[in-house]
Amino acid sequence: MIIPVGGVAMPVDLPVTPMVQESRQSVAVDDTLTIEADSWYRDVADGVLVFEGGVRAKYGPTVLQASRLFVNTNSKVLRTEGTTRIIDPEGELSVESLEVNWETGVGSGKSVRLEVGYVLVQGGSLEIQREPEPLWTVRKAQVELTDLSSGGTRFAADELVIQPGKRAVARRVFYELLGINVGPFPSQTFNLDRRVSGFKFPSVTNRRGVGIGVSWDSSFLLSDRSVISGAWNSFPGRLQEYQFQYTQSFIDGGQQITRVAPRGDLGERVADGWFNNVSISHPDEEFNRLRDPKASFSAGTYWNTGSVGRRQDSAGISKAWDFVYEKGGGLGQGGWIGTGRIQRVRDSGQAQWVDRAVFETSFIAPRYTFGNWKSHARLDLVGTFSGDNTFGIIRGEIGAFGEVFRGLTVGGVYVNATETGSADFLYDRIPFGSGFALRADYVFGPYTLRYLRKYDFSTKDWYDVEWEIALAAGSLEPFVTRREFPSDYRIGVRFRVDGFTNRLVDRDLSRKNRPD
Repeated sequence: MIIPVGGVAMPVDLPVTPMVQESRQSVAVDDTLTIEADSWYRDVADGVLVFEGGVRAKYGPTVLQASRLFVNTNSKVLRTEGTTRIIDPEGELSVESLEVNWETGVGSGKSVRLEVGYVLVQGGSLEIQREPEPLWTVRKAQVELTDLSSGGTRFAADELVIQPGKRAVARRVFYELLGINVGPFPSQTFNLDRRVSGFKFPSVTNRRGVGIGVSWDSSFLLSDRSVISGAWNSFPGRLQEYQFQYTQSFIDGGQQITRVAPRGDLGERVADGWFNNVSISHPDEEFNRLRDPKASFSAGTYWNTGSVGRRQDSAGISKAWDFVYEKGGGLGQGGWIGTGRIQRVRDSGQAQWVDRAVFETSFIAPRYTFGNWKSHARLDLVGTFSGDNTFGIIRGEIGAFGEVFRGLTVGGVYVNATETGSADFLYDRIPFGSGFALRADYVFGPYTLRYLRKYDFSTKDWYDVEWEIALAAGSLEPFVTRREFPSDYRIGVRFRVDGFTNRLVDRDLSRKNRPD
């Protein structure tokens, strides 16, 4: 046993008879658990340490508070009496009669109350395990989201099983929608892993200029570092689209918070930019994506797919094979992501196959603060190399954004884009050159209003106007999103239980990837 004296931890032999310390003491039980209390003694009969009076047990970033705590140093089990409060960077937990093995991570308690951000989970009992994977089980659970002034989302379940950072399963579920209980549903699974989408049911989709069809896409973890993903789309008058991709990541699962699969080469350029896509909710979302550690290899095949947001889009692109390596992460106080691929590709069913290499790299600069404003600078590079052609794109944007008053964030950027060489396909080329973009978002309480406008110097035209309106009402959030380029119009209802999953996706109980 080690007792810190004068700020220095010194080993001492604990007495074999009851002893009360007159002043508040801090005891380092081992290299992971430190306990502070008004007094402590060894219980001779049971051979355990008993801490009393303002007990604080610290395990990494987690702090346990109780009036009385029993510690068995042989079995590595601690037990509390009465109400116990656990404070963690991810939330707060209140539980009665907690018993936990701090070495194995197995524990249990009664009358649990868990607060994670604006999510409140209450239940009759709690069971915790850490091996072989972290797992929380709350029985007779009541879940409530309280962030909405017009009323939160609520649902009840006989059992709520949470695998932090992976999934949550609620069994025998009742939802409260606009004051009405709906259910029971046998079970509801929530994906808590941002790296994959999980299974999604096929959906009916209306593509402008094409018509109504059926779309499906999903991605799954085979292991903590390997992912398979697939997609299928069927629209009238079009060949059916198929996609399959396997990705192997070289990043530990606890360190990566965004997708494992590499970004595609047929989507909208800079689609992850706040000044380029109204669906990106905040500049921090763009910044964090470009700083997220990435290192992966991918192999895929794609048939009859299409490009998006190009000078001239193609709807019949096929890639017989596509091998991709992606690397990225923090770069000083900024970030970057680079993607290199070799592929056999054609832009229609009758065209010749082209074997080529494609490289795409994005950099985001460190931010500098000027009062309520923050700087923004980004550079994107694209290069294609085939037997017949060499082609390149350089695009940069620089500007600033800031919260001018509570809930209102505005910003603007100057954009300069140019291309050089000969492109293999028309869809490789940039649709617009230099210009600027302006954006304003108002997000406060149940209200969400977003507006984005882009101007091109060469055409002297506002070529793109994008907006989104959403209004949260209880458990539902109806929304309308409109984008002029690339053309997209969506109207629907978001189910606010997403707020529950958003507060749990980052939870990592292993501690090895989190600073104290």
